[in-house]
Amino acid sequence: MQVRTPAVDVKVYTDEAVLPWLADVSRLRMQIFREYPYLYSGSEEEEAEYMQPYVEAEGKVLVLAHAGDKVVGASTGMPLARAEGLFQEPWIRAGYDPAAFYYFAESVLIPAWRGYGVGRAFMRQRELHARSLGTYDFATMCGVVRPANEAIRPTDYRSPEGLWQSCGFSPRPDIETTLGWTEIGETHETEKCMRFWWKSLRED
Repeated sequence: MQVRTPAVDVKVYTDEAVLPWLADVSRLRMQIFREYPYLYSGSEEEEAEYMQPYVEAEGKVLVLAHAGDKVVGASTGMPLARAEGLFQEPWIRAGYDPAAFYYFAESVLIPAWRGYGVGRAFMRQRELHARSLGTYDFATMCGVVRPANEAIRPTDYRSPEGLWQSCGFSPRPDIETTLGWTEIGETHETEKCMRFWWKSLRED
């Protein structure tokens, strides 16, 4: 499957076809998540550990943005039941079965290629894949929670929440987890709050 934008080609890979592109995903994650709001100071070793559940998951999807022969963006998804436990547990505590959810993990895109609708294509293609599997009631994802008036927040920062809402996702303030990483400027890993969003996949 292929979707063409004015600047890039957005292509969808599933299952084993994902594997040759994982180095590109990790490269982009380390580059883009250094930006606010994640400020991620990651390493290749941490990336390999983080990506392992995704590598092993059946039903995974990878959406890539190609500009010529260069990968400039990546977006991943997998069944929530195959994700790390810390992403499942908040839903279990709230009385839901993780097997009913498809998990949208990261979306990362080099700044020069933003503004062409690639983020929306990432959302749409992951949702189409989740629906095609026919076994999931909901899609879910999560994002880091930062103070609204934080001094380090860039003046030109644009939250992705507007895109999420326009794609039919709603926040679940009652469903949160914590994820640890070393932030730029920190000397050790600290836990960050991650809030979930969700959308029904059973609606027309």
